[in-house]
Amino acid sequence: MATPMVIDGQTKLIDAWLAREDLLDRFRAYNPAFKEFLRVLGDEDVARELSLADIASMVASPEEDLIALANGDEVEAAPSKPMISDTEPVSWFDDVDVSDACLIDTRPIFESGKEPLATILQMVAAADRDDILIVDAPFCPAPLRRLLARRGYESGVKELAASHWRCAFKPMGHEGSPR
Repeated sequence: MATPMVIDGQTKLIDAWLAREDLLDRFRAYNPAFKEFLRVLGDEDVARELSLADIASMVASPEEDLIALANGDEVEAAPSKPMISDTEPVSWFDDVDVSDACLIDTRPIFESGKEPLATILQMVAAADRDDILIVDAPFCPAPLRRLLARRGYESGVKELAASHWRCAFKPMGHEGSPR
């Protein structure tokens, strides 16, 4: 008899999903914010990269609740905070040299009907530890900011024009001003 899989916060979404086919439906019933993320989380490349703890941070839900849902437990529905984030300026944001940063403009990706998270995660994985990352998006990417904060980045965001937000990420503890 096979030993059941132990699901914890470090379990990748793809593994939890394979163990429990109704997982994304359980997440959506638990927190309506998941309705916005089903298309993102349903991407196999994303599901291979994100842990349950990563997902909890993105939707501002308790990690323990997502683990319990993945393990088949009943959890009381708990809507998360609105999907907004702090847009207060950070002191280093205007000093970022865009030409010396890893930059991705997600607006054309969204316009093509696709989700850019897998591409962003590839950029993060390929970046050197001291690289500044810049994401241009059609909205303020609060869930991405929470995810990358969990992975050791601080961020600043600025609305450049209607439907054009720039979010800069720098490693926490990065000495001096960004390049």
